[in-house]
Amino acid sequence: MNAQTKVSFEYKSTPRVDVKNDFTRKIAALDKIKIQDGGNRFTAAEFDQSYFQSMNSGTLMNDRTTWLKLNSVKINEKRYSFRYNEESIPEKNNESKDFWGYYSRDGGGRYNFKDFRLYYYYGGKKPNLGSSETTLLKEIIYPTKGSDEFFYENNTYDEPYYKEYGVEVTSIGIFYSYEESNNGDFNKTENFEVPKRTKFLLTYDIPFQEGGQTAEAQVFYDITDKRRNVMIPLPPMTGRGEADLILEPGSYSMTLSARGLSDPYIRLYAEEEVVTNSGRKNLAVGGVRIAKVISKDHNGSPLITKSINYNDENNISTGKLYDKPITYELERGYSFKYYPEFCKVLDKYFNLAKYYSMSISDILGYNGTTVFYSKVTESITNNGIDNGKTIYTFYDEDDGKLYYDTPYLLFNDNSWKRGFIKKQEIFERGNPVPLKTISNDYSFIQTPSSQQIESGLDFTAPTKPNEFHKMSYQFFATSPEYYLGCGGSVRNAAANFEFYGKKLVSAQVNKDREVVEENMNGKLLRTETEYLYNNPSHIQPTLQKITFPDKSIQETTYQYAHEKGNQFLINKNMIGIPMETTVVKKLNSTDIGKTISKTVTLYPSSDTEANKTAGLPLPISVSSLDVQKNILATDILYKLYSPITGNLLQYNSKPDANGNSNNPVSIVWGYNNTLPIAKVEGANYEQILPYINDIVNASDTDAGIVGTNNDETILLKALNDFKNNPNLTGFHITTYTYDPLIGVRSITPPSGIRELYLYDSANRLEKVVDVDGKVLKEMKYNYKN
Repeated sequence: MNAQTKVSFEYKSTPRVDVKNDFTRKIAALDKIKIQDGGNRFTAAEFDQSYFQSMNSGTLMNDRTTWLKLNSVKINEKRYSFRYNEESIPEKNNESKDFWGYYSRDGGGRYNFKDFRLYYYYGGKKPNLGSSETTLLKEIIYPTKGSDEFFYENNTYDEPYYKEYGVEVTSIGIFYSYEESNNGDFNKTENFEVPKRTKFLLTYDIPFQEGGQTAEAQVFYDITDKRRNVMIPLPPMTGRGEADLILEPGSYSMTLSARGLSDPYIRLYAEEEVVTNSGRKNLAVGGVRIAKVISKDHNGSPLITKSINYNDENNISTGKLYDKPITYELERGYSFKYYPEFCKVLDKYFNLAKYYSMSISDILGYNGTTVFYSKVTESITNNGIDNGKTIYTFYDEDDGKLYYDTPYLLFNDNSWKRGFIKKQEIFERGNPVPLKTISNDYSFIQTPSSQQIESGLDFTAPTKPNEFHKMSYQFFATSPEYYLGCGGSVRNAAANFEFYGKKLVSAQVNKDREVVEENMNGKLLRTETEYLYNNPSHIQPTLQKITFPDKSIQETTYQYAHEKGNQFLINKNMIGIPMETTVVKKLNSTDIGKTISKTVTLYPSSDTEANKTAGLPLPISVSSLDVQKNILATDILYKLYSPITGNLLQYNSKPDANGNSNNPVSIVWGYNNTLPIAKVEGANYEQILPYINDIVNASDTDAGIVGTNNDETILLKALNDFKNNPNLTGFHITTYTYDPLIGVRSITPPSGIRELYLYDSANRLEKVVDVDGKVLKEMKYNYKN
């Protein structure tokens, strides 16, 4: 694409059903993407869509029951089709969710507050794979009719301190039974001890018959904390049922008074929470991961199966959980009231329990998932035959949380440090020793500061290249009083609070080292590559050091715009282009070394110098070191650029001191100024300019003909006429044709023996043939055995 290329997006003529439309807006689905190059226009992509339909909606289609679905996309006349998991699709407002917020047909509505420690295992809140994979991609069918089929499984993480809780019920006693009835009047007190914090269950049966004896009955009961002489508030008792209460350790008495009741029955049970199961366990987490991908041929027969195992060698999940859904929190703090006569604020300390029907934590804040895997194993089978495996180990930086229980404090987000490959081990079939191991070391460059939660309003501004900080704060009251205008005792109100900050950081990541170890018939060959970043003004490596298995060393030094002091490029942010590259070879670590290569690319250093490059920041020349003479000589002088497109029009090889060359090379651009169609050796661009219009126009026309291996007869004739132009006699001319979105179509060298490049249905180069159809080169694409 270039400045003359125009991309247009066309939409369906009817509005989408799955979004709410009104008279102010009509939202339609994307229909086609079209590209216009000069005077040529063609469709690059065409989309076929329908809708996912919720299972209980019948024929009703609206914004609550449907989701847009991509059935297929046609690119360059080749269709890619998609199938999805559609067995159980809910309505959008369905509240049947698992503990993590994903749809679950067993979810049972919003969160149940009965017991938060059981989280998703309670009340159908455990992740359900069949529900979680709803609407996910199931299969891609390619233009060749081959396909990839995807299989999913639930995420997991390793919980080393897993516990399941149950309840042991102990009878404290029967406080009032039918046998104790005394003409309906009753008064009784029982004492009991509570050794530890215990949940109690009071069951009762108070007979009531409208208009009968119990119609005027009265029942009174209370429980007293004997140590503090405080009555425990209890819910009223009527009819038949249960009442829950939680008592702290201590001595208690329970008093029950009844009048006008002949047959009540009241009993007190103690419910003690006990651990019924504990130990290390792989627990399911909301969302899914790829378990297996099966690649099939055009007949649907499996060819390659790629399986992913997320457990380690001890079958323990390598999943690391960075957060859990939060549906409960306890807020602690002070309430303040100002009394002018005391010149201070008096406090009341409070605990406020908050319960939520949906999670308040950002469980999808880590690139869409709350679990990350530190190691995965990818195994390959070919037609059922084991084809080895590759084990990947990843960086899994923690967030430095201080508290995992209420009150939930903010924490630093280190997700930008995760996902880089730490180690890659490649194994052959049946061999426990890796054939090849690649180990990587990374450093994470940011302004030095604590990575833990920091008290106070500390905020360190970023100072490194490509560093970004964002801060949010959480406040907690810590002092019962502060003073306002009371003489010398004035204190800032902020001193009564603690501030906790969450720092979101995105900064530079440097690859410092790569070690490749190859096992060659029992002999280990080790190659180590080190990268140094010695200029804080940019993030590019300035030195690459390779130590080979024989202990010889190759050092490559890079200099960029900052090192060369080229402010013209710096102002245009062109700071990542190597302007000078020097390679030194050493026999070992003590050898001083010898320069074996040096390349210098000269760029304009000012607007005046840019006049040599059509006013653009493009290279002027390339020079290299003659290691025999130790002289830097110009290899290429870039003589002429197009001021419109920046395309190179002429370069001079091995120019003299005046920039002239015995062998100038001119380039003709076609296909709407996007691709070179002719290279003329020996001619200046001004010499060929009067004769290029026909081939340029023919290539522009050919660019608008969509399809692979299309007819190029007109273009080839124009190029042939150009080569045979008597005004260009004596020049060496090479011509090129293309399928613009695929690759080169033909190359005709000065000898006139044309090479044709043919592509398969997947747009891969299949063979190179001559004009007689003789195969000069053929490519075979086979799956690795």
